[in-house]
Amino acid sequence: MLAGVLIAVAVAGDEEDRERILRAWGDWKCQVPIEVLIDPGRSLIRAVLGYVESIEKSRDAAITVLIQEIIPRKRRQEILYNQRGRLLEVVLKSRTSVVVATLRFHLHER
Repeated sequence: MLAGVLIAVAVAGDEEDRERILRAWGDWKCQVPIEVLIDPGRSLIRAVLGYVESIEKSRDAAITVLIQEIIPRKRRQEILYNQRGRLLEVVLKSRTSVVVATLRFHLHER
């Protein structure tokens, strides 16, 4: 059985945004620790890529990045979702040796 460390990652634009994310995560009472990266341009891709590359260099570990994929109810809504996630996946696969997995969420209208 493989043991591992699970860390959630979010990107904030500034310290105030970071604190808001940390409060919301704490209110959720999730047992998974969160690392909130600050990027003034709120570049998810740049921030996560830098974070993953720093872990790869500092540890001899297999890394898996889990990216959520939202499946909308209507096909025409697809352009609204997942664009950054798909781009992040492409960048991570081309520039690192991490495994990228996708977790699909189906949206339902109420």
